[in-house]
Amino acid sequence: MSTSETEVPEQLFLEFSIQDIIQRETNGLAVMEPWASAYVDAIRNRRFGDAVWARYHLAGDVDSETGIIGDTSKSVLQMIEEDAVGYRTGESGLYAEALSTVYERTSESDGHPEVIELLLRVGKQSIRELRAQFKDEFDS
Repeated sequence: MSTSETEVPEQLFLEFSIQDIIQRETNGLAVMEPWASAYVDAIRNRRFGDAVWARYHLAGDVDSETGIIGDTSKSVLQMIEEDAVGYRTGESGLYAEALSTVYERTSESDGHPEVIELLLRVGKQSIRELRAQFKDEFDS
């Protein structure tokens, strides 16, 4: 994995480089603190579960009491799982590459190992199993 601050760690979950976040060049996505700093720090320290967690909080639309994102009824972990399934079934090559080059190499000091475990679990399931398990998301 590149340690360059100008390159994205991977294109699916961590689609912003450190420089993008610092310069607030995020294609219109709001970048709120403390999440922007948490994203940058996590990537620099190879804590990719923490980085994904911060990424889903960047816009500042996660309710701090309920953990629900914006006007959805989904928690951050539920949204990460839904996105993981979508990426795994729609971008399986990129998903496999992200697992092998980034997420399988996360630091042992990662504060969100459940995010890494979720991504790895989805990566091991067959696309057929995932489509059956998440049928409602694919039918909508």
